[in-house]
Amino acid sequence: MRSNPAGLRRPPSRVSNLGLPNSLGYSGLVDLLDAPPGRRLRVVALTGDVDLRLRLAELGIRPGERLAVSRRTSGGGRVVEVDYTRIALDRGTAGGITVDVLTEPTA
Repeated sequence: MRSNPAGLRRPPSRVSNLGLPNSLGYSGLVDLLDAPPGRRLRVVALTGDVDLRLRLAELGIRPGERLAVSRRTSGGGRVVEVDYTRIALDRGTAGGITVDVLTEPTA
């Protein structure tokens, strides 16, 4: 991990902030690690090698798909819900998924 002069545990999101706040107080795009649990999200982009992106697509995580973070794991990963299926992602994989926070309720 790069040195961080601000003393943060991890560097800020690589995703640029569009400066458009929504009703949740989030603005722009965030990576999955910064997404609020329990809110609907829309996948915008996937980073990583081709095999990882293919595996995520096989699991139903692809650009345009809606999902929700159901919980955070002790190792820093995330458990996401995609079409009534829960999928556990490690911290590195979750950090490579860019999402947009939607304002509609999870229901």
